[in-house]
Amino acid sequence: MKRITHLSVTAETILVVNDSESLGELINIILSRVGYSVLSAANAAEGLRIAESIRAIDLLITSVDMPQMRGDQLATRFAEICRSAHIIMVSRANEWIETGEAFECLAMPFTAGELRQAVRRVLHPTLPLVEMSAVA
Repeated sequence: MKRITHLSVTAETILVVNDSESLGELINIILSRVGYSVLSAANAAEGLRIAESIRAIDLLITSVDMPQMRGDQLATRFAEICRSAHIIMVSRANEWIETGEAFECLAMPFTAGELRQAVRRVLHPTLPLVEMSAVA
């Protein structure tokens, strides 16, 4: 039996801002394979430049702990640019910070399925999550 882990019914645009090139690339690959348009930035300043130039971004995925600007600070500035976008903060358990903002949180390490579910939960909260067996 095949497992449907995630189907993207639209081509939402996701901006991934992560100072870890390998983690950013992994997130990009996972989400691109299910139909999302994924933009990548290596730091907060680059991410904000992309947001300013594109603006039609549906979701920001960023790490909490990054040099120069923390993820929550980036998320706050990003939300001013892309007002209708959603935000997922990725972090190790010991990196959580308290903010007054309501961000979706995804703890590392996470599986590809957990990432896809978090994205779907944020972008399509009324659609049921389907996890039945592995994608062949």
